[in-house]
Amino acid sequence: MSKKIVTRAFKTSVIERFIASIGETIEDSVYYLFYGDPTSDGDTEEDILNIAESVRATRIEPYRKMIAGKRLTKENAFPMIRRYRWESNRVFQMYDDMNANLFSEPFFVTVESGEADDVHIFKCLFNNNNGLTNEEPNISTVIGNNDEYYETADGYQWKYMYSIPSFIFRNFRTEKFIPVVDYIPQGLASVGGKTITPGTIEVIRVDNPGANYNNYYPFGQLQGKFEDTTDIAIGAQGRIYAIRSPAIAENFYANTIITLLTGSGSGDGSFRKVVASKYNPVTNRVELTLNDAFEITPDTTTRFEISPEVRIFGNDSETVRATARAIINTTSNSINSVEVLNVGENYDFAIAEVLRGGVANSTGGTTGVVEPVAANVRPIVSPREGHGSNPAYELGATALGISVRLSNTEFETIPAENTFAQIGIVKNPNFVNIEILHNKISDNTAPGSDGDFIVGEQVIQFNKLPICGNVNVIVNTGDNTHQLKSPVDFNSINYDEIISPGDLIYIRDDRDLEQRHHIGEVLSVSSNTITLTGNPVWEENITDPYNPTIPSTIPNTQMFIVQPIARGTIRDVPGSRELVRLRDVNRPFEIGKIFIGTQSFSVATVTGIDTNNRFSGKQYTFSTYIQTTRCVGSTTGSFERDEFVEQFFPGQTRASYRAKLHSQPNSETILLTDTLGQINTTVPLLGANSGIQMNPNFVKFEGDLDAATGEIVFLENNIPVERSNTESEQIRIILEF
Repeated sequence: MSKKIVTRAFKTSVIERFIASIGETIEDSVYYLFYGDPTSDGDTEEDILNIAESVRATRIEPYRKMIAGKRLTKENAFPMIRRYRWESNRVFQMYDDMNANLFSEPFFVTVESGEADDVHIFKCLFNNNNGLTNEEPNISTVIGNNDEYYETADGYQWKYMYSIPSFIFRNFRTEKFIPVVDYIPQGLASVGGKTITPGTIEVIRVDNPGANYNNYYPFGQLQGKFEDTTDIAIGAQGRIYAIRSPAIAENFYANTIITLLTGSGSGDGSFRKVVASKYNPVTNRVELTLNDAFEITPDTTTRFEISPEVRIFGNDSETVRATARAIINTTSNSINSVEVLNVGENYDFAIAEVLRGGVANSTGGTTGVVEPVAANVRPIVSPREGHGSNPAYELGATALGISVRLSNTEFETIPAENTFAQIGIVKNPNFVNIEILHNKISDNTAPGSDGDFIVGEQVIQFNKLPICGNVNVIVNTGDNTHQLKSPVDFNSINYDEIISPGDLIYIRDDRDLEQRHHIGEVLSVSSNTITLTGNPVWEENITDPYNPTIPSTIPNTQMFIVQPIARGTIRDVPGSRELVRLRDVNRPFEIGKIFIGTQSFSVATVTGIDTNNRFSGKQYTFSTYIQTTRCVGSTTGSFERDEFVEQFFPGQTRASYRAKLHSQPNSETILLTDTLGQINTTVPLLGANSGIQMNPNFVKFEGDLDAATGEIVFLENNIPVERSNTESEQIRIILEF
């Protein structure tokens, strides 16, 4: 049987694609967080009702119990990683590209100073061989080092990843998770931001220390030195140096690295490779041949070490080769650790070995030869784009965090009474009763539209990308298509380089008289001819150079590519030409932009937006919605919260309509959920417990959304939360993948 794995990278990409889909254009998705179920009760988790995975429970009932919703923006959603607070006297794991359990272990930490402070995330690159931490990584050090990874006094090596602004941290954090945010503090940004190098090797792990690595210097001392100026750059050759050493064996120090630690030439941690060594009996010195001269020549104040080179082998993807040296345990002459001197660049794979020098005994002599026992050292390669390049992928973000604040009534656009025990997310719902106020575009001082909109036609609001300001409609074929051609003196306008079949084209006659507009889908296109759907009514243009008897636009008619913003279907055109009511509205309409009918080709500029007659004197922005049934009329008093409200026809004992009363915002308005049956506005509504009545001939408004549309992608039942018009609720959702 095959073995499969769904990688964390795939899960992270799903989360990122979801967040990226939250947008403003018609190609993006619209999501609303909603709350509902005002009648559930219970005080403990045991009281919470399970959600059956049935169509009724996940598709129908949520709409019946829904109260209101608030639109999500990209600021409401982030990938989430585990929350590992830095603590002293603790062992943190280190990043290891071969650790199969890496993402279930704390290999990164959060540094949390206080509620008002940003939170900083650091990745552990080396944990000092599982040592205890006692020094917290510090963002000030990162800024001072210009973001190079650094080592704390406890031997841990850290790489700064990103920071979380305090307000985002407060809104999204849980005990288990924190958000991944594309943010660095101003102090770091002012010095150039994060330093990210692709495919580096910061750490080489010692899995087996080996033995008998004797080719180091000095023996049993901390630092070597040049005894005399004659030992430095011998014979004016910058590559030859001499040291006092008993290592008379040929090339004993070959395959080593000399590192300048202090003194002249050591300021940048300068090092060179030793390619050969030879004993000079005349001077009683061992002469070293380096691969290159030092940039700054050392002197007798310089202190240095000679260590075996750790040779790193890639797969030829690297563009800068990494360099490292082995630090010797002088008690056992084994490999204690590996110091990376140059992290390299663009590695995606690497192996390494500790090099040996010429055959010799433990002090470099030629008698009693000792063979090294090979150590096992392993380079740890950074993510391909470098540490810190993509924290969500690097730190294993396999959870999605959504956080929405319900600020009491959201400026009187949603109810803040009663309780709710269910939250959810609905994707791409349609609005059913949007009212659009509009003006002519031909004369903005006059109300109305250019042309008459038709009930049942689709309207489109859009942005316009100008293509051509000199085009003529010259053919009206009678088969619901027409053609656009460039003028005679522009036969090669190259339409086919910028327009494709399926694009929408908007045409505007410069006269801007009524019905001198058209929108159509491109059926075919050539260099100078576009064929569109639709058969608009144009006036005959006797100056048309092709055929003066064919209806056409005047010269210099403008043509635009259409970028749709929103669509809807006209459900009603009241007597005034200043208003249309729309259903099937799939995206928010915008004030100040034009919209056009796809059948009538009537066009107008949006001047106002309302829904269900709730925003008189205001503008509806689609940022919230109410899904309760709203009834407005005279009442005999105050209904009881959560009581049944019913209607009875004369002579009947069974209610023909029944609903739960969510709230009574004022004496003339009630909000209902869990409706059953068809409401009749000419029959009184009666409170089953209170006996209060809403008198006949009230006005009914259904919910803002079409309950047959939209996809409910998340549901959660919880302990009931009490809403108040003086308080706000922060709703957090964590979805683990």
